[in-house]
Amino acid sequence: PYDTLFTPIQVGDKTVKNRIQLSALTRNRAKDTIPNDLLVEHYVQKAKGEIGFLVTEGTLITGKGSQINPDSGLSLEIDHETDA
Repeated sequence: PYDTLFTPIQVGDKTVKNRIQLSALTRNRAKDTIPNDLLVEHYVQKAKGEIGFLVTEGTLITGKGSQINPDSGLSLEIDHETDA
């Protein structure tokens, strides 16, 4: 039943080397919501391994960009002084 797990698969115009996927994670390796070098290295190592498809970093979208400081995120803050 696992014969196809290690075979390539076509996704749109891309060929993925196998059917193993790494789902989005939250590694808590960011400063002020900006991913750091350790986080980049984490995904580089996974990409060089046997993972066929990577979904990088779970991203929280909040008013301040993150619930806790080491998370990556997108900020929705609006400067009410300049924005109408």
